Amino acid sequence: MTDQQKEASYINLSSIVSSFAVVFIHSNGCFWTFSDTARYWWTANIIESVFYFAVPVFFMISGATLLDFFERYGLKEYFHKRVQKTVLPYVIWSFFGLAFQIYYLKNIDKEDINGRYIINGLLSGRLVDIYWFFMALFCLYLSIPLLAAVEKGLRKKVFVYLAISSFLFNCLIPFFNKSFHVDVGYQFSVDVGRGGILYLILGYLLHKCEIKRKVRGVLYATGILGLLIHLIGTYWLSVTAGEIVSTYKGYNNVPCIMYSVAVFLFLKHVWEDRLQQVRPVSSAIRFLKDYTFSLYIVHWYFLNIMVKEFEIDTRSIYYRLGAPFIVVAVTICFTWVMRKIPLGKKLLPR
Repeated sequence: MTDQQKEASYINLSSIVSSFAVVFIHSNGCFWTFSDTARYWWTANIIESVFYFAVPVFFMISGATLLDFFERYGLKEYFHKRVQKTVLPYVIWSFFGLAFQIYYLKNIDKEDINGRYIINGLLSGRLVDIYWFFMALFCLYLSIPLLAAVEKGLRKKVFVYLAISSFLFNCLIPFFNKSFHVDVGYQFSVDVGRGGILYLILGYLLHKCEIKRKVRGVLYATGILGLLIHLIGTYWLSVTAGEIVSTYKGYNNVPCIMYSVAVFLFLKHVWEDRLQQVRPVSSAIRFLKDYTFSLYIVHWYFLNIMVKEFEIDTRSIYYRLGAPFIVVAVTICFTWVMRKIPLGKKLLPR
C-alpha cells in the first residue's frame, strides 16, 4: 500500500468514526434535560463526553486534507468543490428540514414562516438545529485559502507557532482563569487562531508530522485527562448547582482540545500499525467512507421518525445506545437508493 493510500485510509477511518459519534450525540439529547436524581442523566453525561470529539475531529480532517490544496488545484476549483459538496446540499436539506418540522413533526407553525425567518435560519444554520455545524464549517472554508497560501517551506514552523500561541493565549490561560476563579483583566488573544482554525492547524500538523512514540504517550495521557475533566467536572458542578454547568464543555475548551487531539492521533496510528492489515476492516472502511456526509445530513430525520412513530422514551439507555446503529444502517440504504435517481448524487454527495 502506498503512502497516499495509507493517509487516505486513516482519514477515511477518522471521518467514519466522527460521523458515527455525531449520531450517538444526537440520540443522547436527553443530556440537556438535567436531573440530579434520575439515573439517565449520569449515563447521558458519559455518552456526551465520550463522543464529544466528533466535530473537532472532523475539523482536523479538513485541515489535514485541505491546507495544501494549492498543490492540487486553484482557488476557483477549491470554492467550486466546497459549494458543490457542502453549500448546495446544506441549503436544499435545510428547506426540506423546515418542511419536515412543519408538516411531520408539527413543532413549527407555518404561519410563523416568512422571508426574515428563512434568511435568519439559513445564515445561522438553525432551520434545522443540528445544521449549526455548517456555519462553522463554511467560516473555516473561507479561512483555509489564507492558511494554504503560507509557503510550503515555512508552513510547519508557522503552524507550530500558531498552534502553541493560540492554545496558550486563547484556551489554556482563560481555562485556568475560569476554573480557578482568577480575577485578572486578561486581554491577550491570537485572533488568527480562534475557533475552529486551531483544529485546522492541529489536523495538518498531526497529519504531516511524525510524532515520536514517547510524545504520543504524553498526548494520549493528556487526552484521557481531558476526557475525565470534562466528564467528572461537568457531573460534579452540575449536580452541585442543580443545572448543567458548562465550565468544562465547549469545543475550544482545553479538555476537548486535549481529548480530540488524542483521538485523532490514536486513529491515525491504530490504522497504520494494526487495522490496515486486517482485510475485513479495510473493506468496511472503503465501503463506509462514501456515506459519512450522508450521516451528517440525514440521520436527524430518521431519529425523529423513529421516536415519533414508535413513541420511544429518549431517556432509555437501549434507545441511546441502539438507535445509532439502526439509523446508520437506514441512512446507508436511503443514500444508496437516492444516488440511483437523478440529482441524488448532488443531494447526498460522497
